[in-house]
Amino acid sequence: MERPSNEQAQGDDVVNICLYCAIPEEDEFKGQHYGIRERCKGTIRNALNAIFTVLSGRLNYDVYSYRVANGLGDNSNRGDMAIRVALRSQLRAAFAPRKVRFTEAKWGDLGDKVAAINSDTSLFVIAGGGYISIDSEGSPWAMLANSRILEKLECPIVACGIGLNRLMNRQLSDISELPEETRDSIHRLSKSCRALGVRDLDTVQLFAAHGQKPAVLIGDPVLYFDSDAPSPDRESGPIRIGINLASHGRRTYSMLKHALPSVIDILRWVQKNKDVQFVYMVHHDFEKPIARYLRRKGLALQIIDLPAPKLIEAYKNLDFVINQMLHSCIFAANAGVPFLNMAYDRKCLAFCALLDVPECGFAHDRVSFDLLKTRFDHLFENRSALSEKIRERRAMLRSQNRTFLKDVVRLVAEKEHVWASSGIVLADDSVM
Repeated sequence: MERPSNEQAQGDDVVNICLYCAIPEEDEFKGQHYGIRERCKGTIRNALNAIFTVLSGRLNYDVYSYRVANGLGDNSNRGDMAIRVALRSQLRAAFAPRKVRFTEAKWGDLGDKVAAINSDTSLFVIAGGGYISIDSEGSPWAMLANSRILEKLECPIVACGIGLNRLMNRQLSDISELPEETRDSIHRLSKSCRALGVRDLDTVQLFAAHGQKPAVLIGDPVLYFDSDAPSPDRESGPIRIGINLASHGRRTYSMLKHALPSVIDILRWVQKNKDVQFVYMVHHDFEKPIARYLRRKGLALQIIDLPAPKLIEAYKNLDFVINQMLHSCIFAANAGVPFLNMAYDRKCLAFCALLDVPECGFAHDRVSFDLLKTRFDHLFENRSALSEKIRERRAMLRSQNRTFLKDVVRLVAEKEHVWASSGIVLADDSVM
């Protein structure tokens, strides 16, 4: 039997939860150090790219050079931050009136924390996001491949809102025909978790095919994020259309690069033919050169760059969104705002299916001016009905999420009952 914390044994009504997340709070926006030679090369290349873009009118952008030149780490994804914030809020509410104390560990950085977690943790939560990623051959990426580390934890483990990532610029493997290594990793993850809450039907099917236990469909935690701040007053005037494009890595930017001319053409057409105001919603710092480039191409564009909770609130002041990032779709749906998504990953289309609005997304390699215009016209004219459909679906999924969290609370209560039944009472210097 694992050792309970002193606080638990002595009746202090605190639940100690470790969130295993993509971006812990202490890592948000933290700069990264690069060597002198690397900084010089990155700065020169980034400056030359900027000069070429201005002189030629064509975007020349290298994500890595921009990152090095500005001393950035890959830790500014507002979607990953929002998952952590949303889960903390929902877990506090689920365990109320008990107090909840959180610690955090970064994905892939668990090895030296196992002993501390085992000594003083009531619950270990894998916090949403694309924890399960497979490559073009169906092989597992780092987090899934390293799932053996979870077997060393002694407290209950649950997954809340995790999902499957499969980029669309590669040949995709059928979920039912994955390599043995991947199947084993999925089974191991399923076995380690006492409860599995997943964000979409693709992930439900993944665990049905290869897991030890079924997964529960609960959606992404951010879909149910409630800010303590009052909702912003809806501004009168032009219709506000949010824009978000994906350039958070070399692969996603390579996909955007081919679609960008058509995207600019449709935005120019909308600007010319409708009374609208464009608002670029920054979801990752690597997108900022893209937003500035859109301005240089003649688009009257407000740029909103805010922390995750405030960015979610800003979506409530939009009427429609044209986007690529999954969490741009989720932030929009949180506010009941319809969207047109140019999917770079199957998870985006899976989210559209989850909301029962498949017409709101299509694969990035199908992007053309004609298709964008046809889809935009249809969705934009029917945005009120779409908004109502999204709100209804969100309410249904939220109910499933709350039921799942109640089950998580029971798991912890059952574990604490085992400790209490053992009759163990620990002083600060006691041993089992």
